[in-house]
Amino acid sequence: MQKISRSPRKQAFHFQHAASQAHQTKPIFVRNALRTSVCAAWAAMTAGTTALAQHHSKNLDDITISSSPFRETLQTQVAPTLILQRNELQSKMDANLGTLLEQETGITTSGHGPNAGRPIIRGLSNDRVKILNNGSSVFDASNSSEDHVVAINPIFADRIEVLRGSATLRYGGNAIGGAVNVIDDRTPVAIGNGEHGEARFSGRLGSAQDTAAAHYAVGRDNFALSVDAFDIRTGDVKVPGEFFSANGLQRFRDESGDPTAPNRSGKLPNSSARTDGGAIGGALRGSWGYAGISVQQLNNNYGIGNAASDEQPRIDLKQDRTEFKGRLNLSGFFQSVDLDAVNSRYRHSEWVNEGGGIVPEVTFRNKGDELRLEGITRTFGATRGTIGFQRSNSRFNAFNDEGNNTFLPNARTTGDALYATALTQAGALQINGGLRHEDHRVRGDQRSECGDIAAADRKLNLNSASLGARLPVNAENSVSLQVNHSERAPTAVELFACGKHEATFNAQYGNPNLPKEKANGIDLSWAFKNTQWNNRATVYQQDFSNFITLRADETSPPDMMGGPRALQNGLPAFDYASTKATVRGLELAVIRTLEARTLGLTDTYTPTLELKFDHTRGTDENTGRPLPRITPQRITLAAGLAHAKGFARLQIVNHSAQNRISAEDETRTDGYTRIDAYAAYRPSWNLGTTRTEFFLQGRNLTDTKGRNHVSFLKDFIPVQGRTVTAGVRFLF
Repeated sequence: MQKISRSPRKQAFHFQHAASQAHQTKPIFVRNALRTSVCAAWAAMTAGTTALAQHHSKNLDDITISSSPFRETLQTQVAPTLILQRNELQSKMDANLGTLLEQETGITTSGHGPNAGRPIIRGLSNDRVKILNNGSSVFDASNSSEDHVVAINPIFADRIEVLRGSATLRYGGNAIGGAVNVIDDRTPVAIGNGEHGEARFSGRLGSAQDTAAAHYAVGRDNFALSVDAFDIRTGDVKVPGEFFSANGLQRFRDESGDPTAPNRSGKLPNSSARTDGGAIGGALRGSWGYAGISVQQLNNNYGIGNAASDEQPRIDLKQDRTEFKGRLNLSGFFQSVDLDAVNSRYRHSEWVNEGGGIVPEVTFRNKGDELRLEGITRTFGATRGTIGFQRSNSRFNAFNDEGNNTFLPNARTTGDALYATALTQAGALQINGGLRHEDHRVRGDQRSECGDIAAADRKLNLNSASLGARLPVNAENSVSLQVNHSERAPTAVELFACGKHEATFNAQYGNPNLPKEKANGIDLSWAFKNTQWNNRATVYQQDFSNFITLRADETSPPDMMGGPRALQNGLPAFDYASTKATVRGLELAVIRTLEARTLGLTDTYTPTLELKFDHTRGTDENTGRPLPRITPQRITLAAGLAHAKGFARLQIVNHSAQNRISAEDETRTDGYTRIDAYAAYRPSWNLGTTRTEFFLQGRNLTDTKGRNHVSFLKDFIPVQGRTVTAGVRFLF
């Protein structure tokens, strides 16, 4: 058994210093991008430029869902789609994409410590939720393990779209649970004429955080330019109460060899973070279409914050990404043809405290390329559609400081896909459908610690299909029904993972013979909307054959501390296996717009009340036991007040206890209630045409102790304690 240090704070301090050397001197690209964007923003503000108010003032119902192949609007959507616009994102803003989205209906975060969190949709996570940036793959390592962050900082997102059901067909089986598309102007093909931008500065109390960011964009009839940069620094995170649950404390004592070792409280050691980055992009455009390109860089250095780990893992990440977007307007069968391409070079090293020194335990690398060619047809009668081709290529591996493959061999994943979608109208009935076929291949081309486990070459044919319909019953009510079939290939990690992974505090073992995962899904939705109400209810079910899950090694006893593999690595062992499974649930969102005068307010105010509810249930049909780490039921109550000069919102979220657990590898989790608030004020005075906005954000205001049931580290790391962020935005 590995020994756990009883004084990690000092170690964490030296470790953070050693592991973040790459951030001591900011990369030239980031320094120049920050300097350029701040200067450009200031010059535009003081020059009295014309604000592009129309850029952020579109009616939400009229916005085209760009992530959907059906080119629907929210008013006409068949599949349930969530769109968060720029102003709404500000009230929830976080550098962590999972944390930003975790309060939305049907969405939570993997919550692997305070810095790593990937969105979980309807209880499905990792490679079942496709993360996109402007419609293209991100090519990071977040779908391979919970400790890996999503390589997107959404601070300048223009909007975020979350797709479920049939609308995800465009992205194949990797979106079997849903797709999250972060849309920004870094490749500025869609900005209007004129200038717009933002400079943002904020500070946070509770768990200290400082943010500085700037974005500037200018558009003309035939060209556009965009530049941005950001720098976010976070100190060690404070959590309420003690670090370890009763189960976590027992495991901590067992591994440390000290049966009386005390629990801990205060700030999580090794939980600080620093992320910075920037981008510059340009575009040519005209009546013929557009062509744009951007180069982007992201750096992120963060600790896991697990005080039970003697090695105190810390991750140092860098990604360089180039994005191209083009469109050619045509006359004939195709109205236009889009070409999107992305090239990504991603790398992160996991540093650990070993033998009194700080060493890189494992480095993950992902080199990825993707191309999508999509033709959008003209409308023929009441029918329009798309025909597309997608090619993707990824080289993903993990190696130690000597260059030897450890946790993962050299793995190459390729895919060539054809798809077609159509949207038509039959009277009041709106119908959509689509088909997709992909030739998929995964190769492990080098031996790892597990020897010949990597000697595999998997070729799979993946087929997906969807059919949906929406029927307006009257001017206020509509019902939607969608059915879909999806097939997903096992990932390189699910096939070839082998051995210890300190950052997740376990050991994982792949299965090179895993079959492809198949799912048949059905969604039934009802929507009601008028000037006072905006309601939606959805029931859904997905039936999986060969559902791939990470479960406790069957050779280990119930306490997860024995068995050959666990003994070998000093950590509990988990195996990837497949089973027959069902995931079903209910989502409800009710928004009531109140009459301002009934509350003694003038008509310039818009008060609202919200009720949200989601419930997910996952079952292993082979054993009758629950699937592991399923999101517990949640109820959200919120009140908002909007005015031309500001906005305020108070939100209460109740997380129910999760008692329905898989006995083999998880423990029950108590429920808790969290209160968040946000307020923004825009004074009457401006700097020229530049608008000023002051904002205040409070999270977990009652400093409630809670644990995220879906997290592998829930017994060691509670949810973050009370934080209050104050800041200012300059908008033009």
